[in-house]
Amino acid sequence: MAELKWYLYRQNNSGGYFIRNERVGDNVFIQAHSEEESEDILGRVVENDSAFCNCCGIRWAHRADVVISPEHGICTMLVDEDSTAVAYFHDGDVKQYKFAEAMKSFFYEESPDG
Repeated sequence: MAELKWYLYRQNNSGGYFIRNERVGDNVFIQAHSEEESEDILGRVVENDSAFCNCCGIRWAHRADVVISPEHGICTMLVDEDSTAVAYFHDGDVKQYKFAEAMKSFFYEESPDG
């Protein structure tokens, strides 16, 4: 079986808004053995969170084939401080990220405040 990789899906601001809840953020990371498996998982994850308008286009787009980790992927994106992401691990775990918190955990072993 192929090794596990991270696949990144970015949410389009379709209709002028982002859908942010416990299932999805501005970005969704999926750990899978193949792109096809990641797309199957994404389909189940965003089933109720895929509304879009015809002028803006579909809400979910495959952005990168593979990223090293959700934390690394978040840190390499051009996003604003309010951006969020949700990571779906192959073992079933789900982790939510906020951009500012992910930056701290990626660059600092402990909080710079203490």
